Amino acid sequence: VFMGKGFDKLKKTSGLEAVQEEEERSVSVVSSLFLGLQRGTERHDRLCAKFVEDEHAKCDRLAELWAKYRNRVRAVDERLKNQTDDIELTEDDLYVERLGGGLYTLELLSLIFASMFATGHAGIRERLLLQMELHAGGGADEDGKDAEFIIWSRLRSVREILETHAENIGDADGDEE
Repeated sequence: VFMGKGFDKLKKTSGLEAVQEEEERSVSVVSSLFLGLQRGTERHDRLCAKFVEDEHAKCDRLAELWAKYRNRVRAVDERLKNQTDDIELTEDDLYVERLGGGLYTLELLSLIFASMFATGHAGIRERLLLQMELHAGGGADEDGKDAEFIIWSRLRSVREILETHAENIGDADGDEE
């Protein structure tokens, strides 16, 4: 399901909204697997190996979904920017609107991305960086910049999303941690 197989049939029978829900569920399941499996265990390694199969097809799909949801969140941000002129929304209201507009799924995709990148697997890292560059439309002129700077600039968006996610996680009492 993460790869989008079977979505055509679902789209015909249940509509585009059902496809989107199924896509979001699959992202949630994969992110839960990464969060629930201890790094270095056989199961974690098997999950990571899935992202290497078929010439890194799942890495490609991850970057594709990440770009799709990043664009959705940008559209929501633009709508909210125009809307806030008329209606005053609190910071929490804006965050909830963004979550409903795809930010939650983007946060989960960023968690998967970071988990994959943290494996240290050179092929996975290279493929993710390549796909991020392709979906981002490239980047600024990188001539003369060292490799660490180039990697940092490509990963900055993922990091910012994860930082926002971490800032908005609260404890059971509703207080931020």
